Amino acid sequence: MASQIVPVHLKPGKEKMPRLFHPWIFSGAIIDGDRKILQNLSGKVNSQVLARVNDSRGNFLAWGIINPRSQILIRLVDWYESLPDLTKLFTQLFLQAFRFRINLGLVDSPQTSGCRLVFSESDGIPGIIVDKIGNYIIVQIEVAGMESFRSLILECLISAVKTTMPGVLGIWEQSDGDGRSLEGLPKHEELVWGEEPGEEISFYENSLTFLAHPRGQKTGFYFDQRENRKLFSQYVKGISVTDVCSYSGGFSIYAGIAGAKSLHMVDNSASALSLARANLQLNGLSAQFTQADAFEFLRSLPSSSQEALVFDPPKLVPSRKTLDRGLRAYKDGNLHSIRALVPGGILATFSCSGLVSQETFEEVFSYAAKDSGKRVQILHRLHQAPCHPVLTSFPEGRYLKGIIARIL
Repeated sequence: MASQIVPVHLKPGKEKMPRLFHPWIFSGAIIDGDRKILQNLSGKVNSQVLARVNDSRGNFLAWGIINPRSQILIRLVDWYESLPDLTKLFTQLFLQAFRFRINLGLVDSPQTSGCRLVFSESDGIPGIIVDKIGNYIIVQIEVAGMESFRSLILECLISAVKTTMPGVLGIWEQSDGDGRSLEGLPKHEELVWGEEPGEEISFYENSLTFLAHPRGQKTGFYFDQRENRKLFSQYVKGISVTDVCSYSGGFSIYAGIAGAKSLHMVDNSASALSLARANLQLNGLSAQFTQADAFEFLRSLPSSSQEALVFDPPKLVPSRKTLDRGLRAYKDGNLHSIRALVPGGILATFSCSGLVSQETFEEVFSYAAKDSGKRVQILHRLHQAPCHPVLTSFPEGRYLKGIIARIL
């Protein structure tokens, strides 16, 4: 089905960001008449609509996908004026993203066989997430605009996978992210191509063995913490590690292999702890397990009782209206983590909330350190792995930030 072309004009002064390759056009940047036309498409989610975005004088800026159910009304995909061949464009973008990860040794080396293959806007394909887990590909379509191009996107994905990764057995769609629920889209699961994965998929990361649940959180595994897990493990030889919000056990397994004296994993999900237990066994490790709310657990820890802590909570600031509450939660968790650590103790603490900047997170951490009555050193400022790249024109892609600190 051919795409419908809709011309769109921005208000005067709103052309700077798209000219600088920022991929989002908010509804308030579009002249009133054009905005109403686009918003009237809200009942036509299955319509393939392509926007020709112009400045206020009619000069071409970019091509974009209409996203009528979002304040981000257009997501830009191409900055060349000639009408894009979307099949060619998306296939090339998939191939470019895949080859970059292959060259990093993250796709199918003896040491590592799992990573993020496509990171949405940061790889030029807005609203699309693709992970490789062992011999399977997991894809998420997160926004309504790309949902309307589902068949084309999946066709291009299959073609790129066949070209670059002949060992892949199947492609599974697990579209259940936050973006879909915000735009009123239902959860969608289906086999896209090849064999359907089982409930668990085995893969390697830095020569460690893991199981992932492809129908679980974030397509099954947190690849964004790969380098951070390895870095943290360098500090824990011979000491005890408590891993709060442990999920499938990544930090604990790296720590155990590095020579940690003992491991204690804490999560509020019984299924997550079960997966973590299986991952530990695959790597010849054992641990203590506690099913508990992370904040209640941290508050219960006696002062100066822990040698090393990981505090890696889920997103605590999902929207701007929850910012203040989320920042208080980050401070509370870090305050009790710092209080619980012995002198010389190590803390790895994180925020995956995109609305919280590195500077804000560090400020909150500093307030927690002051209120703890302890002196704290920052050893490392952390960020997401390189398979989650950040465009200079799209700083919103930088969502993960973290700190490794030492208590004096």
